[in-house]
Amino acid sequence: MSAGAFAIGGQLIKGFASFSAGQSNAKALREQARQERIAGTAQEAQIREISRKAIGDQLAAQGASGFQVGTGSALDALHESAVNAAIDALRVRREAALRAGNYDQQASRAATASWFDLASGLIGAGATAKGMKTDWAAARSGQSSSIYAPAGMGGNKTTDGSGMTGALDRLSNAAWAY
Repeated sequence: MSAGAFAIGGQLIKGFASFSAGQSNAKALREQARQERIAGTAQEAQIREISRKAIGDQLAAQGASGFQVGTGSALDALHESAVNAAIDALRVRREAALRAGNYDQQASRAATASWFDLASGLIGAGATAKGMKTDWAAARSGQSSSIYAPAGMGGNKTTDGSGMTGALDRLSNAAWAY
């Protein structure tokens, strides 16, 4: 197997591995968002349950101390307790929704990045294959020294014998192509 084939394979493997890792991360983040919503709902329900019990205890204490239950200042105290409990429950719900939304956004970014990683790997493999084809054609015509050209298939003949002139020319031309 030639060096070019290894380079193409490496680009493809890198792209698919990055895609798979990104999709796994996105899945884990979506699950974390789901768990945050479940925990927020459970905590909200717990606050409401504790509130109902506290209001029941207040009613019982008012009745036991001789107050007329559910009237006047006793009613005001019950109302204030109910409002405070509702505010606490809504705060917990909001905080859980914010945390879950943050995880959802992270999941979305991870999934999007994984698609770009896959595209990058595919484009890199395609560019490597194109470079191989160009080098192969140049090597066959005796115009290039290439790592992709088979032994004895070409090479720029240089006066110093390094064979690097063709490679440097290709790098220079590639830089200007972009």
